[in-house]
Amino acid sequence: MMLAGLCVTAAAALSALSVPRATVSPANILIVPVPTQGIDVSSLQHPRNAVINWRDIAEAGSTFAAIKASEGAYYVNPYYASDAVQAARAGLFVMPYALANPFRAKGNGSAQRQADLAARQLASANVPVSRMLPLALDIEPDTYAASQNTNQCYGLRQTAMVTWIRQFLAEAQLKTGKKPVIYTSAAWWKVCTGNSASFGSYPLWIASYGKSEPVLPAGWSKYTFWQHRTKGAVRGITGSSADKDFLGTVPHARPVAKPVSVAQFPPPGSVGFTHWIIAALIVVSIGIAAIAGFAIGFRGDGLRRARTDGTGEVPASPWPLMLPLRHRRSAGTKWSPLRVKALTWRARSDSNPQAF
Repeated sequence: MMLAGLCVTAAAALSALSVPRATVSPANILIVPVPTQGIDVSSLQHPRNAVINWRDIAEAGSTFAAIKASEGAYYVNPYYASDAVQAARAGLFVMPYALANPFRAKGNGSAQRQADLAARQLASANVPVSRMLPLALDIEPDTYAASQNTNQCYGLRQTAMVTWIRQFLAEAQLKTGKKPVIYTSAAWWKVCTGNSASFGSYPLWIASYGKSEPVLPAGWSKYTFWQHRTKGAVRGITGSSADKDFLGTVPHARPVAKPVSVAQFPPPGSVGFTHWIIAALIVVSIGIAAIAGFAIGFRGDGLRRARTDGTGEVPASPWPLMLPLRHRRSAGTKWSPLRVKALTWRARSDSNPQAF
């Protein structure tokens, strides 16, 4: 009964920790008027080390910025940290993105390595959690198809591409604590994944140009971000242009619109801490159960001996280390290590004279 109670208590504690608690904070519910405009930038928006004026971008109407963090497992944007910090200080939400390169070359790295590099880049910028949107996977036609001698699908079959995307997303969510965003186009998705409908639970950042409403890939009935223009002049960016995006579903709305919740993201959870607590409780529970079983086993052995020798005497303690003390009390003699050793030799010599 005691062992069962301990197990039940441990199970209840683990269950309580494993149940997620609902949380509401600026990090997981973004309330904005629709439409909301944003831009996406990379090192290309820093020609000759030009500085982006993020305050001008915010005053021009943008409320979020997608900033390139990394590419493959071989490149990090040297401007990411400064751009992310300055954009957040200007009041923008920051969405880092990783340009994927699934081509199977040693330098490109696996899906997990590419996700790990992107996650490390995120940590390089001291951006408040309330200003951070999830990491986005930028998966689009292979920009190195000529040099890599591949095609727009990086030389992968459709099933292999789906597996690669799944591995990247799983690793990115594990390392960042947020469900990643997928950036892609309907045309590429159809050709390279076979129009897989397996990723509809992930927020979609759709690339679709020259349309009143974007065409969506299989698996999605709505989008979260829409890149509606590839190039456009942006106040605050000199010597270069930037892609323009919308957050929400209405690209053309009245100047005053009712605030709505257009994107919901899970906040970064204390995954590591919770796992450590659960692991510690499991170890403690196993230890208690083992000690209890150890004690019960020895006590049961004493009961069996008492019944078989006819004395009916139950040992006072179940612990094996107490056996010499109980022998001492029953015999009324003092036991010493030499005494025990002498008796042991005598018993062996009586039972087997040739042993000595």
